[in-house]
Amino acid sequence: SDQRYTWTNLNGGSNQLANLFTSRGIRRGDRVSILSMNSIQFIELFFAAAKIGFAVVPINFHLAPSEVSYIVNDSKSCALLFDSSKHELVDGLRTGGGLPIPTERLIAMGEGSGLAELISRELSSEPSSSRDLDDVFFVGYTSGTTGFPKGCIQRHRAFVEHYRMSQQVFNQVRGEVMLIPGPLFHEAPTLFTMAQLHGGGTVVLLPTFDADTAVEVIGQERCTQIGFAVPTMLDRLATTTSPDQSESVRQIICGGAALQDHTIEAVHAKFPNAILQEFYGATEVGLITYREHEHPFTASVHRSVGKPVPGVSVYVVDKAGKIANEYEIGLVYISPFLMDGYRNLPEATAEATLTVDDIEWFTLGDLGYTDNDGELHLVDRSSHLIISGGENVYPAEIEAVLARHPKVGEVAVIGTPDREWGETVTAVITAPGVKPTYEEIRDYCLIELARFKVPKQMYVVDELPRTPSGKLQKHLLKQRLADD
Repeated sequence: SDQRYTWTNLNGGSNQLANLFTSRGIRRGDRVSILSMNSIQFIELFFAAAKIGFAVVPINFHLAPSEVSYIVNDSKSCALLFDSSKHELVDGLRTGGGLPIPTERLIAMGEGSGLAELISRELSSEPSSSRDLDDVFFVGYTSGTTGFPKGCIQRHRAFVEHYRMSQQVFNQVRGEVMLIPGPLFHEAPTLFTMAQLHGGGTVVLLPTFDADTAVEVIGQERCTQIGFAVPTMLDRLATTTSPDQSESVRQIICGGAALQDHTIEAVHAKFPNAILQEFYGATEVGLITYREHEHPFTASVHRSVGKPVPGVSVYVVDKAGKIANEYEIGLVYISPFLMDGYRNLPEATAEATLTVDDIEWFTLGDLGYTDNDGELHLVDRSSHLIISGGENVYPAEIEAVLARHPKVGEVAVIGTPDREWGETVTAVITAPGVKPTYEEIRDYCLIELARFKVPKQMYVVDELPRTPSGKLQKHLLKQRLADD
């Protein structure tokens, strides 16, 4: 539904929600989970957390009951705010013992829930509670592209510093109107939303993403910015058949996966007045690097992810643990980083952290190199590296080539077990029209790639497994091929 909130409305509603939680025994240092699509209550929850000092634990709306139970229990959440459409899931978990939260702290929201009436009974005055910028403010669970999700512990101070960084880089200030197409249960849309509000700007939320609705809303609200969007969303926005209402958009911010050439070209055509900014970041660290894609666009096989955002340093470490030379591939480390560490996983935190001269650096496991302009180029995830016949093969390089083939839709390159070579380079593609033959794909790759990098196998599938935010899940793809 179309709801409009002023700053007074937002503050009053956040106070009432905070006072409701206080009346139900929720205190500073507690954790509150939320299982919902985008809504005003989602935003109010973050402000309520800031006012009384609890931490917000967003849960992906599309998770299975066992996955929801895992996050609630792992985070030790003492309350759950959930969309009324999830009543059956919540009741099933509570009955089965998978949700050890008192009934009065299982709070439904949305249509028919009665939450609005509950909140209206509470005072809209500021809650009386001690809190501090060093309180844990957010526990965000990774999207699980390589396995079970890990909880990232983040403090309020780190969030506020990140707001300021985002405002500086992406012009999130008063007068700007930002459409947030992504779900707030992921951290990036939340950070862009909160930074926009912190800077005095306007936020336009969609309950769920729909390209036609988004284009219509852009026109109605005269949106000047599109906040965090993954490439899949941009593809859909750029190809929608809805009447063009894009002239107000001056800035589009994208992340979550690498932008392909065809997406950049389509976005420039659909939004001719907008600059397209791509960033590299993650739940654990926040923003790392960013770049603008020039208009008109020039295709490049070796496109960088840009330079570090102000206040962030990046360096690449070689196999010997030393700082790599320019153009030398190594493990990418970042400092400072947003989170304190992974919840209940000190070994995983230690494995990803490197301390040099009393400064902590963190790696996401990405491989890359820096060029002579100080720009970072990502090669691939270290966990995705294929070693075939003793040669290192980086799937992202092959995927970039295959994505340009006219018969290929989406593409993923993985290593599959091979008795002779250790691993075989395998391409898995979607084909929206006529399916290409393996020979077509092989010959196309041989034009640009060394022979040992060319896929030895090819599979055509209806769709690639992805998280709700659009991230490719290669571990599931490998599992499916192994099962077949």
